[in-house]
Parts: sequence; structure tokens; C-alpha cells
Amino acid sequence: VTTKATTAKPRARRAAEKKPLVQRILLPANMEMNGLEECFSLLRANYPPGYEKCILDGVNINVIDTSGIQLLISFVSSVRNRGCQVEWENYSLQAYQLANEMGLVEQLGD
Repeated sequence: VTTKATTAKPRARRAAEKKPLVQRILLPANMEMNGLEECFSLLRANYPPGYEKCILDGVNINVIDTSGIQLLISFVSSVRNRGCQVEWENYSLQAYQLANEMGLVEQLGD
């Protein structure tokens, strides 16, 4: 008995090879220089080079300083350079106000 071999990939394998669509990152409450280690680790662990879209959720941000803004801008820039779209959900008023004062709102994305 002969069987015809197929070269088509099974559906499950093709689905596994596709990029996941969205990566959502819930940012921490403290985005000041003395608390950025947690945020840096979080962003690094969720770095989305394989994603099409990254959603930053700023609902928890209570405090942010220029170091926190710089970290977010660096992350957004890096993600965009890899072809991933960045959006904000629950945009942090504190982050927006500080970025606006610094003239950096556009670099934060969305």
C-alpha cells in the first residue's frame, strides 16, 4: 500500500508560526528613578519583537519622573524600530503631563 505524502503543513503548525497579535503590558505604580528596576525588568521580560502591537497600560502609574519618561521613550522607540505598533490604554495623566512639559509626548506614542 502506498500513501501519498503531502508537503502542506498542518494547520496547528502554521498557526503556531504566525506572530501573536497583541502584547499588553501593565506598568507599575512607581516610575521614578529609585523604582525603575521593576519597570525595566517588566519591559524587558515583555519585549515584543514578535508582536504586531504592544499596548502599554498606565492605569497604575502614581508617580513618574524624567527617568521614567526616558525609559518609556526608549522602550517605545525600540519596539517601533522592530515594526511593532505601540498604543496606550489608560494613558497616565502624570506621564502625559511630564512628557508634555518636556516636549516629548509624540515619542511616547499613541
